[in-house]
Amino acid sequence: MRNFIQRLLKDENGSIAVESVVIFPLLIWAYMAFFVYFDAYRSQSMAMKASYAIADVFSRRTDYVTANYMDGIEQLHELMTRSPEPTRLLLTVFTFNAEEEQYNVVWSEGEGGVIPMTTEVLNTLSTQLPAIPSGERMILLQTWSEYEPVFQVGLADTTLNSFVVIRPRYAPQLCWNTVEGGDAGTAIC
Repeated sequence: MRNFIQRLLKDENGSIAVESVVIFPLLIWAYMAFFVYFDAYRSQSMAMKASYAIADVFSRRTDYVTANYMDGIEQLHELMTRSPEPTRLLLTVFTFNAEEEQYNVVWSEGEGGVIPMTTEVLNTLSTQLPAIPSGERMILLQTWSEYEPVFQVGLADTTLNSFVVIRPRYAPQLCWNTVEGGDAGTAIC
């Protein structure tokens, strides 16, 4: 019996099959994890690039921003991010008052159920905002899109958000108009 047990312990027949059974699931899990983490990184990168591109569009705008224009921009953001879920955006034009040392919202509009920004909320974000000269106007674009991993390998569903601050380029200010085709009388600048 002792010889049989010693021969059995020294026998290596079938060890590859056993090792394969143990390692194969680990390799499959690692491949799926690499795929999911790469996809999440790609989605975050696409969301940031889309936000910068859209902020640049707003910075070059010389005409009024209207509700229809914002709807179109939201659809463009969804297309650029390839998001299966609806995205949300918030556009805020703000200034800085050096005497009061606070940021002030000139106007703010949201898409996708986002509540417009208030001066109080904007000042809570002051550590994320750049130092600007008093009275200068800046544009803040915030976007949110949902990311759901294809496989559950340790990465939970998450919201991808971006925060872009940019200066108007061609016009001294970006104006909101509540009326489609409106004029200066219906605009908020």
